[in-house]
Formats: sequence, structure tokens, C-alpha cells
Amino acid sequence: MNKFHDQLREYLEGVRVIDTHEHLPGFEQLRSRETDLLAEYTSQYFRYDLASAGLSDQDYLLLQDSSLPILDRWKAVEPYWELCRLTGYGRHLDVTVQALYSIDRIDSSTIEELDARFKRQLDREGYTRELLDRYHIETCLLDTGDYLIDCDPACFTGVCRVDTFISPQSWEEIRRIESASGIRICSFGDWKEACSILLDRAVREGAKAFKLGLAYRRSLCFERASLHEAEAAFNPVFAAKRYPDWNPKYIMFGEAAQDHMLHHIMGLANRRGLVFQIHTGLQAGNSNEVRNADPRLLTNLFCEYPDLSFDLFHIGYPYQGYTAVLAKTFPNVYIDMCWAHIIAPEASRRFLKELIDTVPVNKVMAFGGDVSRIDLVAGHLRIAKENIASALSEMVSRGKLDISQAEFIAERIFYRNPSELFSIGKANSFP
Repeated sequence: MNKFHDQLREYLEGVRVIDTHEHLPGFEQLRSRETDLLAEYTSQYFRYDLASAGLSDQDYLLLQDSSLPILDRWKAVEPYWELCRLTGYGRHLDVTVQALYSIDRIDSSTIEELDARFKRQLDREGYTRELLDRYHIETCLLDTGDYLIDCDPACFTGVCRVDTFISPQSWEEIRRIESASGIRICSFGDWKEACSILLDRAVREGAKAFKLGLAYRRSLCFERASLHEAEAAFNPVFAAKRYPDWNPKYIMFGEAAQDHMLHHIMGLANRRGLVFQIHTGLQAGNSNEVRNADPRLLTNLFCEYPDLSFDLFHIGYPYQGYTAVLAKTFPNVYIDMCWAHIIAPEASRRFLKELIDTVPVNKVMAFGGDVSRIDLVAGHLRIAKENIASALSEMVSRGKLDISQAEFIAERIFYRNPSELFSIGKANSFP
């Protein structure tokens, strides 16, 4: 470390933050209380590293059973934990307990005391807002996984998830759209009308962005499809209505129907001045087709919707070099470092330096926790600040930046850039 690192780290402690992406419970009362630290902290990303290291599904279920003594469960997972401790996901958990509970690491000597401290905050009134205030997080853009914008405005800014409109997976999802929109779905035209009604409602309720997460299920290449092609690909879903009531009535939208709906929704977003957030790069979980999430597949959309801003998630890792080229060459493309700081911390530090050399500084968003447990936001943000302080201080020490430029970049990427892009926070007061 150098003196510039310490100066930047101190500066970052006071910087305001707009968190660009979370999956947290929308209201305090929705937080799970029937849990413990081991079950809570291993219920998301770290579980996938444990599985990669060899932890069986049966042992993972044991790990999640908070009715069993926590030390016994720890002993079952400990060999795999030590193999994964130094990954970004593993370090994230140790950094979280350092930040919140002043204990250096999770191990057999600390797990019981950590759990006791964790449980003391479970019923604390207003804990979510308290933690956000502690880390100067003004608001979190919340992906509820739905088109319903139902969250606490004191903590969250809503994001409307559009996947169901493009690729519903059962007739039950279509019935839900019917009920919410008041439109009986008897044709593809009805489906488009119902979706437009609900998307407009989401905007009226405060949604600042639409979110596309379909790279988990299909390629990000969405070509234009005619109405005729889309209708032909949509109509087979009606066969599921003939199945008996006990049947789940799974359906599959044809690709032409999916492509047509994505372009329909982008047209709606374009006219309403919204941002389109898109999952690119590594998918959560084990065993997926990462090539589906290559950000280059979106190039036609950047060209065809020049007035629509695209927020590309997770730096597109491991395609981050291509993500930088896209943000450099398209004025409407932005790079979001959400989740990336714990996917690959070293790659994120290197990439930030490349970005400063490559793209205008207003094109980068520094932080989104991308977690479903509020404690984990704190650890993730600490890692993000360390990554950014390290990258910027190295550039200062090499004479590529001076310290005031480094501070200017840090404030922009943590706060001003997302504030301006999403029209939230203090954006309108900036000179």
C-alpha cells in the first residue's frame, strides 16, 4: 500500500453511494427471522463455490437447517469452506463479519459468538435503513424479480423486471398478468396490451429502470421478428389451457415471440426515458451457458434504440474487454460494476484502471451489492471501496492521475453517475 491508498480509503469512507442493484426484501418486516448466521450467509453466492469444491447437495441442506447446532453444521462444511475462503465470495463473508461484528473471520472458534451477535440484530427496528445510513447509501435500486414496484421508498428505488412479459413459463403466470391488468389473454395482441398496461403502472409507481435477466435462459441476441412471426410463435401456448387443473401447464414462448416482445418493451422504455438494466456475463449458480450472456450480442439493440440508456451489469465478466469497447463506442451504453467486486476482485481492480484509460468517466457505476441479505451489502461495499482505492492509488503513484482527479472519479462512479443516469438523489442539484 502507499500513502495515496490511505488517503483515498479515508475519502471513500465519506462518499455518498447509490447502490445500483439489489435483491433485498422490499420491507423490513419481510426479512427472515427463522435463520442463523450460517444459514443466512451461505444461502447465496458462496454456496456455489462450496458446491464447486465438492460439497454435496445433502450436506448443503444440512448447512441450511438452523434447528441443528451451528457448531455441528460448521464441522460438516469446514473442509470445503477452507478450500473456498480466498475466493471473492469467501472473502466477502469474512469482510462482512469484520465490518459488522468486529470479528476477523468465520471459523470454528468464532461461529457461535458471531451467530449470537447476528441474532441480536434480527429484530432491530429499522435495521435496513440503519445499515444503509452507516455506509452512506442513499438508496438501492431494487430488483424485486417482478413488475410490481412494492418496496420501502425510504430505502429503495424500484426496478421493473420484464422477463415474465418476454418469456412466461407457465399458464399460471399468464393468469396472473390477466388478473393484474384486467385483460383476458385470448391473442398475442391481448398479451402485448396487458404487458403495456402493467409496465406503465410500474413507471407510475416509481420504477426508474427496466431489468432484463433472461441471459440465464436464452441468448441475449434479440433479432427483430414481424407481428406475423411472433403470433405464430405465441399461439401454441393456448394448448396448455386444455390440460387438467392439476397439471402445472408449463408453456414455451417461441423465440420469435420473445424477440418481438423485447423490442416492444424497449420501445415503451425508450418513449418513457427509462434505463434498461441487463444481466451480462457470469450467471449465478453452477452449470450455465455463459456465452448466452456475452454483451456483444446486444449490439443491434444499442444501434436501434439510440435514445435508450443501457446499464450493462457485472462488467460482463469474463467479457469485460468487450464491455469496455461497447461503452466507448456507444453513447447510450454504461458499465455497472455490481456483483463484479466479489465475483473477481482482482479482475475488477485491473478493469477499473483499463476503464479510466478507455471510456469517459461518466460511463461507470461503481457499486451494486446484488445480494438478498442486508448484512452482505456492508461486506460487499467494503470490498468495492478497497478495490477502487487500490486501483486509483496505483494510478496516482504512477503519475497517471493526481489525488484530486482520483477523488473526482471516486465520487462520480459511486454517486454522481448513477444519480444522473437514473434521475435520483441529488442529480438535479449538480453544477
